[in-house]
Parts: sequence; structure tokens; C-alpha cells
Amino acid sequence: MAGSTTLPHRKVVQARALLWAGDGVANAEIARRCQVTPDAVRRWRSRFAEEGTSGVGAVAKGRGRKPGLPAGTVEEVLRLTHQERPADGSTQWSTRTMAARVGIGKDSVAKIWADHNLKPWRVTTFKISNDPRFEEKLVDVVGLYLNPPARAVVFSFDEKTQCQALDRTQPSLPMKPGRAGTMTHDYKRNGTIDLFAAMNVGTGEVLTDLRKGHAGTDVLRFFKQIDASVPRSLDVHVVLDNLSAHSTPEIKAWLAHKNRRRWHLHYTPTSSSWLNLIERWFKELTDKRLRRGVFTRVDSDSIAREFERDAAGHLPDGALGGGICEVVGIADVPHDRRDIDDRSASRRAHRRCDSAHAQERSRLIDSDDGVPRLEIGGDAFSRTGDPSVVDQDRDAADTALRQFYRVAPRGLIGDIEVCVVDVESFGA
Repeated sequence: MAGSTTLPHRKVVQARALLWAGDGVANAEIARRCQVTPDAVRRWRSRFAEEGTSGVGAVAKGRGRKPGLPAGTVEEVLRLTHQERPADGSTQWSTRTMAARVGIGKDSVAKIWADHNLKPWRVTTFKISNDPRFEEKLVDVVGLYLNPPARAVVFSFDEKTQCQALDRTQPSLPMKPGRAGTMTHDYKRNGTIDLFAAMNVGTGEVLTDLRKGHAGTDVLRFFKQIDASVPRSLDVHVVLDNLSAHSTPEIKAWLAHKNRRRWHLHYTPTSSSWLNLIERWFKELTDKRLRRGVFTRVDSDSIAREFERDAAGHLPDGALGGGICEVVGIADVPHDRRDIDDRSASRRAHRRCDSAHAQERSRLIDSDDGVPRLEIGGDAFSRTGDPSVVDQDRDAADTALRQFYRVAPRGLIGDIEVCVVDVESFGA
């Protein structure tokens, strides 16, 4: 209390005087330090002995400044604030319009509002979910967070749509003493992009992908990315919202396949995005990366299947998406990291490769039957001379597949065919 910077000056001075009295300082010396009379110090000490800390700085009954407002003024201000609107058609009161209505000063209105913790100029938004299964879905999602199933991975998934690549029209000025950093209020928009993200609730890792849209086909491709990142021995539980693109016929058909029996979708209630943990990560991403960032372009290669990421898994500097998976308060995973169980990946991919040398170079081509084909180029082919004769060694296949996942275009998930071609064919 004696060192407070917010309490009334009267309380602070009396608290200091009482501390000095406790240290044995004489009343006359305390009075000199506080610039009061010794009798005042004696009264402070007597009141403290009778009332304790509640009596420190208290104004005795009948003493102090008399109220300057007529009786009933405070009640009238409160009534008008709660029940009526200004006659000029304004949606809320200001201190000046209220002062003119009641006939008091604007500072008196401000003090009345502050004493009763009223802020007519502020409004907060809300939305109550009208989902008839609200309680059922709420219990399901919260229960999944608090008590996840054994041998399962729980993901919180959503899209952050229309991320704008904004560049300012003039250079910004740096922060300096007495002035914040500046940026122009207007901007040049260099395109938009959609971010797909799924947070592993158990580890805090985030899988991401960048797309030009968020239709059902885009969602399905990201689901396949999630599926490829989880070992086959574990179930997959995904928390997501009720966007129509999350339940398109192609997604339902994909989930109905016998190989996706381990998948379980948990829908949040309508108008309840606060229940999806990935939204909190989006908030960190917006605050720490996007809102004040400058992006000169949306690199088309960040969306196209033929885009090959650099070793760090980030887009080029200056492109929206560059560093989009940097650590922003929650641990995340670079785009090119795929923690896939090697043996399970070997069973999923229809691969045929030659030997451990086969992983030296690789490329992806689209085949007529719709199954992507991964060609591995290496000197091992020269030992056989026949592209149909390949080594079936499982370790070599795993090595080639891991190399593929390091160089494959982002978003390529699903069945692939792995084969070996000679170096000359590969170079062509």
C-alpha cells in the first residue's frame, strides 16, 4: 500500500506514516516527513489501532468534500445509460450527450460510468450455436481432447482461407524512441492462398499444405496427406467443422474404403469454432507472421504439384507461405517432414525398385491409369539391362520411398508406383 502507484494519495501517505511509526520514528518526525501536524499522525495511529488496514486513508463521517451533484443525478444517469438512447438517433451515449441531457459536466458522467464499470462505447460480439446436437458434439470433442483413445492420433483440422499476400505501397519506418514502427494503411494485394493445417493434439506438431482453393478435392488431398503421416498401426481421429467441403461424395467414398476403417471424424457444433484447437494456432500465425508481414507474391509453385521444396521445407523468401510453418508458439513440422512407418509405407505403395543405389535421383510422372509413377534413376539399371527385372529387396524399396518423400511435390499423397529407369532415360 505504501508503494502503490494506483491508490489515492491519502492512503499512500498514511501507510508510509504507519510504517515509520512501526520503525520507532517519533510522531513529530513523521509529521515533518508527511508535511502534516503531529496531531494528524496521532489520529492515523489511533484509527489504525481500532480499524486495522481498512481505516488507512478512510475519510471520517461528515468530513471531506461534499458531493457536488444534486440528489438522484447518479441514478438518472444509470437509468438513461441502461434503458434509453440519445434523442439524436445515436446508438449509444457519449459523455457529452449524456451531460447535455442530465445537465452536469462530462467529467462527472465519466466518473459515474467508471464507478459503476459501464462502457457504453464498447460492444462485444457473440453467436450462440443452434445445433440440435450441440451437447452431444461438445462432449464428444472435449472428451477426445481430455481422454484420447489408445493407439490413436488425434488431429485438429481446419482451413485458413483467403490468406492475402499484402505488400505496402510505401516503405515502412522503423521504431524509434517516442514513435512506433509505421506502415501504410493502404496496400497492394498480390494474390491469395488457402492454408490447410492439422495439429497433432498429443504432440503439438502441425501438418500443413497450401492450396489455391478449398473444395472437396483439396480437402481430400490433405486427408491423404494426414493418412500418409500416421503409421498404419494407429487409428486417426480428426476434429473438424461442418463445412460442406468436408463431407463431399468423394470424401465419403474415400472414407468408406476398407483401408480407411481406422479413420474417425468428430464434427464440432455449428458456430463453435472456439472448440477447434487449430484456431488458436491460426491466431498465433496471424499475429506473429501475417498481420505485419510483407509478401510480394504468391508463388504459383507453392500450389502446383510440380513445386519442389528446398531442404528446409519453406517457400522462397518474399512469397506468401515462406516460413509459414515457423515456430509460432506451438511446435510444428516443416512441409517436407513425413513421419511414416517405413514398413507400412512399403506395403501401401505399389513400388518396384532395383537396389540401394536406386534412390540417387527420382522424378514423378502422371500415368494414363491415374496412378502416379515415381521413377528412380541410378546406375543399378545397367547391371540388368532390363527395366522389368528389379530387385525386390524391402530395404532398398524403403530407401527409395523415403527419398521420394523428400523430393516429392507437396500434396502428392496416395498410391504410387515406384520403378527404376536407366540414367539416360531419366535424363531425357
